Amino acid sequence: MVESLSGFPYAEPTPDTTAVSAMDVISNAFALFGVPESITADRGTCFTSNKFREYCSIKNVKLNLLPAYQPEWAGAVEKLNHTIRYSIVKSALKDMNEWDSYLNNILFGLRSRTHSRTGYSPFYLFFGKEPTLPVVAIPHEKLQDSHESRAMEVEYLDALRFYNKRSRKESSKIIKFKVNDLVLLLNESLRKKRKTPSKLTKRYTGPYKIVEANAHNMYLIESEKSKKITVHASRLKSYVSRLLGSYLGEGELWSSKTYC
Repeated sequence: MVESLSGFPYAEPTPDTTAVSAMDVISNAFALFGVPESITADRGTCFTSNKFREYCSIKNVKLNLLPAYQPEWAGAVEKLNHTIRYSIVKSALKDMNEWDSYLNNILFGLRSRTHSRTGYSPFYLFFGKEPTLPVVAIPHEKLQDSHESRAMEVEYLDALRFYNKRSRKESSKIIKFKVNDLVLLLNESLRKKRKTPSKLTKRYTGPYKIVEANAHNMYLIESEKSKKITVHASRLKSYVSRLLGSYLGEGELWSSKTYC
């Protein structure tokens, strides 16, 4: 888990990835840091289960589920997971069975490291003071701890986040679609690194019809068999038929089928 404003990481070893284990970890985090307004998670079965939804409802926490197959939307968590896995492999190289004993020290290092984007450590942004380290090689002045400086830091982070969001928006080239447009859907097997697709594997499936255009470039699309799914625009591209075809009605997208 990563606190969105400060980048403060939190993790625990679990025996499995069930909803019960997820709730245990989150309950421990709530007991230490308090209950947040919302949780943003991927669509893993532990987060989409009724148990977890009920748990969030009881705690009065809004659950925001990210689009399927879009790990880049949880970039901070994905990066944290990568860093933790790499650090564990390096630390527990001699005995991987004891990997969980290294986790807290790895997390402490991540929390106390100054972030290049903010100029502060996640620990400082979260608690308002730098952590006490076992060894301090070079004495340094204590950072001012006051409500005024704290407010300025939060304001700076908000401005920085807005700038980063604007930069991403300017660099993004997401195509906009309209209702009733015909589109192709990226074959998800091509996005899975563990699975090597055949050269004959179709890159796109469809076509599909755009039924609804929602916020954040999310679209509800419908197949010829009237199956509807919600996907992000990055998985879509415009469909141009090589054959003459027309939209005939609900459940039948074209008179002459064409596949890419």
